[in-house]
Amino acid sequence: MDGISLTVNRCDDEGFEVNIIPLTGKETGVLRKKVGDPVNVETDLIGKYVEKLFHKSNEPQSKKASLIDEKLLKKHGFGD
Repeated sequence: MDGISLTVNRCDDEGFEVNIIPLTGKETGVLRKKVGDPVNVETDLIGKYVEKLFHKSNEPQSKKASLIDEKLLKKHGFGD
């Protein structure tokens, strides 16, 4: 977010939660952001790959490229 590498602690339909190291927040100004302020968000490539694999797992059996599905991801701690 705004050039800062973050680990997402929580993510749901309403938003996401992260931890910001105090010095990083002070030096970058990110802690001065208010609700509604614009931010630049870049996602990790692995998230894009998981999404792609997830969508392929929902295709007909003849086209499946992966066994990853929502049930498997939730079983391993992803999602709700």
